[in-house]
Amino acid sequence: MLDVNEFRTFTGVDGDLSVFHQPRNIVVVGASASVEKWGYWMARGALKGADVRPGYLVNPRTPEVAGVATYATMAELPEAPDLVVLCTPGSSVPGLVDEAIALGARGFLCITADVGDVQTKMASDIRAKGARLLGPNAMGLFDQASSLKMVWGDLSPGRVAIVTQSGGIALELSALLARRGLGISRMVSLGNQVDVTGYEELDGLAGRQDTNLVVVYLEDFRDGERILKAMTRLHESGQRVVVISTGRSAGAQATVRSHTGAITSQSEVVDAACRAAGAITVATPSAAANVASVMGGSGSVRGRRVAVVSDGGGQAAIAADVLEQLSLHVNPFSPSLAHAVGQVLPIQAALSNPVDLAGAGEQDIFNFARVIGLICESGEVDCLVLTGYFANYCIDVPSLRDNEFEVARQLGEIARRTGVAIVVQTYSPESATAMVLREAGVATFGVIEDAASALDYAAMFAEVAPRPRAGLTSDVPLEASSRTEFSYWSSRQLLSDHAITFPQAVLIDSNGALERVADQLTFPVALKADWIAHKSDVGGLVLNIQSADELRRVHASMVEKLGNGSFVAEEMDTRPDIVECIVSVRRDALFGAVVTLGLGGANVEIFQDVAHELAPVSSDEATAMLTRVRSSVLLGEWRGRGARDVDALTSLVERLSRLIFTLEGVREIELNPVRVGRGGVLVVDALVLGNSIV
Repeated sequence: MLDVNEFRTFTGVDGDLSVFHQPRNIVVVGASASVEKWGYWMARGALKGADVRPGYLVNPRTPEVAGVATYATMAELPEAPDLVVLCTPGSSVPGLVDEAIALGARGFLCITADVGDVQTKMASDIRAKGARLLGPNAMGLFDQASSLKMVWGDLSPGRVAIVTQSGGIALELSALLARRGLGISRMVSLGNQVDVTGYEELDGLAGRQDTNLVVVYLEDFRDGERILKAMTRLHESGQRVVVISTGRSAGAQATVRSHTGAITSQSEVVDAACRAAGAITVATPSAAANVASVMGGSGSVRGRRVAVVSDGGGQAAIAADVLEQLSLHVNPFSPSLAHAVGQVLPIQAALSNPVDLAGAGEQDIFNFARVIGLICESGEVDCLVLTGYFANYCIDVPSLRDNEFEVARQLGEIARRTGVAIVVQTYSPESATAMVLREAGVATFGVIEDAASALDYAAMFAEVAPRPRAGLTSDVPLEASSRTEFSYWSSRQLLSDHAITFPQAVLIDSNGALERVADQLTFPVALKADWIAHKSDVGGLVLNIQSADELRRVHASMVEKLGNGSFVAEEMDTRPDIVECIVSVRRDALFGAVVTLGLGGANVEIFQDVAHELAPVSSDEATAMLTRVRSSVLLGEWRGRGARDVDALTSLVERLSRLIFTLEGVREIELNPVRVGRGGVLVVDALVLGNSIV
């Protein structure tokens, strides 16, 4: 046994994360022989890796675990501890940490959840000594490259990495992936993130040759900017990132001042941030596993053109409908491709997308591969769905079992040769043929909804890429004044100086100003209470005032109802066929400025038909945002009405998305409504908020 002083002079404590993925040894404190305890599974993992590194078990009350003698204390170990796994009651953890640090430990995996209020100080002390802490409340580590298997249960090796705050999500994902024939390259359960963070673990995955997809689940994005940089690095290394994003069910915040704040959930900001880093978001672990099965296949999804092949017309029609609902395009084949398909199939077959084999599979099962090969080699599709009975022949017609296996292998070869992803939806996703399909790199699903959703998500990877963007805050610091909200008139003045167009208006703060309205403006006009943000809610807005006499009466009524204050008389926008939109930008504390575009007006919070992106955006990126707004069809030509000036709208979005980075003291700008007509855009209400980032 080494002397304590020898432990203290142990070198190599450098504060990096190598101790969690390539430890020199593993010490499990709280090792247990009871299978229902974490100490059992951690001890099991440490012993399984004994051919790579020593695994030591510490428990003063249990003399042996799995036939291996335990140590009563860490001081009895034959060498300095490197990675210390803590599976003991929370009250004992701080003392064990002090003991292990004194002995030279470089890292701690804290499985224990109930450490209490001392966890922050404990993490600080650990860092001060040059060591690192994963957890508390972590649920293990897995790294196939270093044969590290410190997890509950068994994980299969593969090419998918998992970085998660929730150990339960990690276990669910690993099970879902295994059922799809996929495995794990690295799994990290972060726990409470009091030291090691998601950013660090993501950054450490960039460039790993054994990882082509990273699935992330984080309950908070405290390192938002750095997480995005890590995701960008992964994308640039050819690795794709899927983020399981939660928080979509949260209601609007009743106390926010702007419509934008009420209609923007944190999950939508996360979605926008991930797109800016070249990642996509999904709602569930199952969706993540589905897209992983497609991304891990022999081909790739390069776009949204989908071919559907089936041995039943009903299934072909249903598949086409489901795919089209997700904006996956089941386009008719060219005459030459339809003719080539017709040379293989019987005369009654449907030859142009979707394809119904009309019994050709039963006549010769290899017709599945012949038709699919022709389609994938045509260059007319980005992916292909085979839906229906295939993968059931091995069950119902045993004489066709070997031939069905061979067709399954041929489909994998077609995907590899052409680069076109092939997915199969079958009645029997657990059949022997389905297993052969997965081994051949063909994702296989039991229902068409899962197949279509996975292709939709995979297609998103062809549509997103990291883009240059500004940092968290503007180049101009926020001012320290007490003003948090600009009046409408001051907002108009500020924004007009930056090429934002408003109707002509007069500030009414005296009787004289009221009398000048008729000389300076053209009726009809609107009268607005200058100091009220949501004017229509309290009677602070009256439209279509037709004369000076009517204006005086309305003004007197508003003063009586709302009190003395400044009012704004503003010319009405009388252009026909107007569509009202909302355009806004606000600073988010985690990810920086976020720009919003969508259907506007007083009912914006009801419809919530908006799209979000991290700012700044280009005009082209603003146009792409518009495609995600369902009501954007109103801006086009319909029922004899000409198209509105979409270019002016997207130009406004671009300008506003950049403006917040130059305005001192501004944290949010909301233009609502923006009236979009055939001759440009007019902003008829604006809200500017200042000071602290939200």
